[in-house]
Amino acid sequence: MSQIRSSDRAAEATGVSARILEIDFIRGFMLISMALDHGTSLCRAMGRHAASPITIAQVLPSTTAEIFFLMSGYLFGHTRLAKMTAVDRTFLGDTLKRTWQLYAYNAVTLLLVMAFMSLASPTLLGAGRFDLFATDPFTAARNFVLMRSAPFGFDVLQIYIIFFLATPLFAWLLLKSPSAALAWLVTCWVAVGIWSRTIGLEHDETIAINIWAWQITFFGGMWLGVGRRYAGIARVIVTDPRIFRGACLLLAVIAIGWIGQKYPHRMGLDESPWILPGVDRATLGPLKIVSSLCVVVAMIWLADRFRIVETQIGRALAMLGRHSLACFCASNFGLYWVALAWQASGSHAVFWLAEGLFVAFIFGWVALVSTVMPAGSPKRKATPQPSAGAVDKDVATPDWTLTGHTHPVGGVR
Repeated sequence: MSQIRSSDRAAEATGVSARILEIDFIRGFMLISMALDHGTSLCRAMGRHAASPITIAQVLPSTTAEIFFLMSGYLFGHTRLAKMTAVDRTFLGDTLKRTWQLYAYNAVTLLLVMAFMSLASPTLLGAGRFDLFATDPFTAARNFVLMRSAPFGFDVLQIYIIFFLATPLFAWLLLKSPSAALAWLVTCWVAVGIWSRTIGLEHDETIAINIWAWQITFFGGMWLGVGRRYAGIARVIVTDPRIFRGACLLLAVIAIGWIGQKYPHRMGLDESPWILPGVDRATLGPLKIVSSLCVVVAMIWLADRFRIVETQIGRALAMLGRHSLACFCASNFGLYWVALAWQASGSHAVFWLAEGLFVAFIFGWVALVSTVMPAGSPKRKATPQPSAGAVDKDVATPDWTLTGHTHPVGGVR
């Protein structure tokens, strides 16, 4: 990335930003996978240890959140930073507005969940980290307001808020010098590894998730997105099957290593025969990065090969990706209903039914929000094309077979 583009000719023709439908699809897929992970984790913390829906986090060291933040950062860089030459007041205002939306919606969702958590048992209160609200509500409220801690599931949006608060500073550095921004990311990555090993961050239950490692994925996505290389990269992936096969082979090897370490009983072993370095939740080791990128490569190839984004489920997942805030709120609200259902019956059939209704609720709620907030809907308006000599090869084309299909929206969501 030797030069940052200051404009997007296709977007300027309509006066709006162009989002990439496939990236919204990947983000939506990760949001659903993340929701299922949260529902399973919360119920397991209550003592449930039976089979659960298979998600990426159960077979690979990469979590769905890491892939989501990577794609979110890319989309932010592609739709916003690639058109800018400097961080101005408008950008600062928009970023702070989005930060406030994340904060306010997270708080309102927490209040709604607290309204029915009176039905929760002490086990569920402890598993969901709501017990402090019952014993010391002032301290619990203060910690949440100051983003020191949060109940289970509500910490993800707090992390996202921190990302957005730091975005203007990184955006300024990125617009000044992409190479300096990359050097800063690499330095932070090395520091995270040293910090985790020397302090033992993975053993601290209050910060079991290293927010700085996820910050690197978000900003790393922004660094890539500014170059607007998605269409070109996707075109190479979908036209060369060897890339897809190589990604799948790497994923298979990593999955065997990860399952052998985390779930040795699935391989008929009593204990793990090996320990993979840098794959815990507190670090962003090379295997986590490689597996995340391989998942993205595989999803891009599969989306194009089977034209998934043209199907109803593909469009529905892209809708979730466009309205990620509404999806997060619906997820946090619904996962506690899953836990309450499991608490009330203890039946595995009820758990699976609750998980299915949980996913249906997320889709239904976000569909309602997308109707009320049409700015995020994928309306395909006719876009005046620039002259042949002015076509930007990195602006995604409307041809589904080349991937990179875009649709205009009224801002970043």
